[in-house]
Amino acid sequence: MALKRLVRTVALVGVAVLAAVVLVGCSTTTKPTAVDVSAGDAGSGNFSFTGAPASFKGGLVDLTLRNASKSEVHDMQLVRITGNHTFGEFQKQVLDSLGGPIPNWIGVGGGVGLVTPGHTLTSHLNLPPGKYLYFCDEGLGAGAHYKHGMKGAFAVTGKQSTKALPTAAATVKAHEYTFDIQGLHTGRQTLRFENTGAQLHHMLLAPIAAGKTFADVQAAFSKPPLQNSGPPPIEFLKATQEPVLDSGRALVTTIDLKSGDYAMFCFINDRAGGPPHVVKGMLKEVKIS
Repeated sequence: MALKRLVRTVALVGVAVLAAVVLVGCSTTTKPTAVDVSAGDAGSGNFSFTGAPASFKGGLVDLTLRNASKSEVHDMQLVRITGNHTFGEFQKQVLDSLGGPIPNWIGVGGGVGLVTPGHTLTSHLNLPPGKYLYFCDEGLGAGAHYKHGMKGAFAVTGKQSTKALPTAAATVKAHEYTFDIQGLHTGRQTLRFENTGAQLHHMLLAPIAAGKTFADVQAAFSKPPLQNSGPPPIEFLKATQEPVLDSGRALVTTIDLKSGDYAMFCFINDRAGGPPHVVKGMLKEVKIS
């Protein structure tokens, strides 16, 4: 009898192991939704996005921006809209209103930061369902790219996802009114940018210009941008930018840094309005080696 019980136990264990193997073999890993968009220009300041779908499944999303322009840098900012609001309303109340309040019907879900001509950049995002506006935030005043065709809308479908973003070698956490930085170094690296504060935040990391110091940067950005004159003490065209994120949101992307002295800052203002965060002290010296 003991021998029969042993044989039956071994058989049951074998069946359980086989079932586990079958379940593992049949399981599938959910792949992120791939969204591939091109940014370009047709000359005379006529800019455009192409390839953006009218709708796609949300949750984990790999958003790629290909800059087909020969001379212009582009980005792609995502804004989630609740209610029946339009891009025109968003533009009037936020984009064209320097330091004005940011209504609660506007949620900011990231996007893709600065992409130089001829290059490609991918952001790994976790997008909840809803209606999104997208636009390029480069250019100033009448030359702002969103005023010349670089805007649109799409619907994100599906359910809210709790799946984790890919791991990253370096992290930058933005909150009122500073940055917590870990692991940034020279060369190509993955970066997790996260907003752990209550306000909206973004990140711009720019090399300090030759012959200038961080003290020069502090002096220049201690007052509203329009009150400055002369060349800036940082190299904007060599900057790394991460798009605006709402509280609790994050993204993972890839950056490439050269050694040197940098300044990291946030230009957006509080939801209630007021001066940009850099004027409130959200400015940090970063040495990359």
